[in-house]
Amino acid sequence: MKKLQEAEEDEFEAAKKKQQQEIDYDNIDIEDVPGREPPAYVHLKTGEGLRSKIGNDIKFDNLTLSVPGKILLQNASLTLAYGQKYGFVGRNGIGKSTLVKKIAMRDEITIAPHLRVLYVEQEVTGDDKTPLQCVLSADLERDWLLQEEKTLIELDKVNPNWPYDPREKRNYTLRDIYDRLKETEADKAAVRASNILVGLGFTMEELDTKKSKDYSGGWRMRIALARALFCRPEVLLLDEPSNHLDLHACVWLEKYLNSWDRTLLVVSHEASFLNEVVDNIIHIHDQRLSQYKGNYDAFTKQRAQNQRTKEKAKDKQDTKLKKMNEFITKNKNNTNAKQAASRERKMEKMEKIEIEREENSLVVSFPDPEPLTPPLLVFKHVDFGYENKPLMFKNLEIGVDMDSKIALVGFNGVGKSTLMKLMNGDLHETNGYIERSRKCRVAKFSQHFVDQLDVNVSAVEYFQTKFNNPPIQKIRNHLGRFGIVGSLPLHKINTLSGGQKSRVILAELSWSEPHILLLDEPTNHLDIDAIEALADGINEFTGGVVLISHNQHLINLIAEQIWVVRKDGTIYLYPGTFMDYKEEISREIDNMVIRS
Repeated sequence: MKKLQEAEEDEFEAAKKKQQQEIDYDNIDIEDVPGREPPAYVHLKTGEGLRSKIGNDIKFDNLTLSVPGKILLQNASLTLAYGQKYGFVGRNGIGKSTLVKKIAMRDEITIAPHLRVLYVEQEVTGDDKTPLQCVLSADLERDWLLQEEKTLIELDKVNPNWPYDPREKRNYTLRDIYDRLKETEADKAAVRASNILVGLGFTMEELDTKKSKDYSGGWRMRIALARALFCRPEVLLLDEPSNHLDLHACVWLEKYLNSWDRTLLVVSHEASFLNEVVDNIIHIHDQRLSQYKGNYDAFTKQRAQNQRTKEKAKDKQDTKLKKMNEFITKNKNNTNAKQAASRERKMEKMEKIEIEREENSLVVSFPDPEPLTPPLLVFKHVDFGYENKPLMFKNLEIGVDMDSKIALVGFNGVGKSTLMKLMNGDLHETNGYIERSRKCRVAKFSQHFVDQLDVNVSAVEYFQTKFNNPPIQKIRNHLGRFGIVGSLPLHKINTLSGGQKSRVILAELSWSEPHILLLDEPTNHLDIDAIEALADGINEFTGGVVLISHNQHLINLIAEQIWVVRKDGTIYLYPGTFMDYKEEISREIDNMVIRS
């Protein structure tokens, strides 16, 4: 009896000890203890068998996409092959961004659950984190691996006499974690993040000191882009990535994406960027998607060739149909009625060749001003600085005449827009003298003017107020040349798209018949066709032009002089073409690598 009692007491003590061990284990201060499988965004080799059998491609068939009052796509199909880089093009407002958002949300789109899809759309929210901290914190897999490493090390310290191993709650080991950390080069994360941020224009001094909340929206957009590049998602979706970048950052991004070995889909109205980066083009038109192999230039050639081929085939088919119809009409009631009926059935079954509808071509034109004797605009030993701040420009000796076609280039923040304000008389020189011809009319475009449009009036009413009540039909004819057609001139400006508002401002500049055009980022909200039309209009214009633009294609098409605005407050006339200048920047970037 005594032995039985001792055995029962031992069993009770063992059960009590096991219960206490379970309580101790449950009280360990770690995250994710219950999970046997890593999250989908963690790519441990032991978890590969758990991956979806869907594959790495993105597919959809018979997709219909609409917004209130408008069908964007009808029964559209598309496959994005893993590792390919796609440019997404088409007119503004036709559905590019809407479809990209749908892919990002995995809405009606077949995407394997293990694929990380990142869509760079909005700037990061400013807070106390530095740019480097913002970027490092974006890699969820790295954060999870580092946390799990700590967890498993802590679990290794538990009582070896426990009756079970708490690590059995996982289907991976500490060795698996170490292997993945090594594979992803987690120890080099800070260096890799720094390289990306410096490439996008941040200085080494501010990477880990300046708070993200102290940056402008454009710079916080760069941080958002850096976060996505750092994470290296299997699917990267970019919407107009070059809009907030200066030329140096844009060239760096082109070079970086050239080596991108995962799926990339980029919406862009920058033909040069698409030529450098993508190897496929998706064209959205007529509620359909068409896919082309090659870059943007290859797409335009192939599309034009396809159009010519289809037009010839359609002409041939139309001739055949006409003859068949004539035969049917002539013979449906006589002895050849059976043949006529047979041909009628053939006509019904025949697949009609459809020609892609030509989109309304946009024509941008600026009237040729009367000639003026130079000089029209001259800076003589000009200094400029804002009050209580160091001089931004020193001893400028520059001039603009009617034959000038100038592009201002340089890093963001060096003063390109400030220089244009001095040219326009919006700002006044600190020292020296700016001489302007009394008869010279100067017209300036800036995004600020677009944002300041009176949105509660129509474009016609805006022109009537601005230009002393010209005839309505004359205004509508003028706006029509800038793509503001149909009833759009009578709609309130707040109902117009960003691109349409920009074209209203361009039409306003044209109406004023300037001798000199000052264009500060005129391509924001313009699609590729509109940018081409703007370039044609500038090249035909006999007055002077000064351009600031992130759009390399526009600069390359129109600029005859490249003025480099430097950080030291001087302006340097570059002795070559824009493409020469871009190549020089590319060489500088090749040497701009931070090493651990």
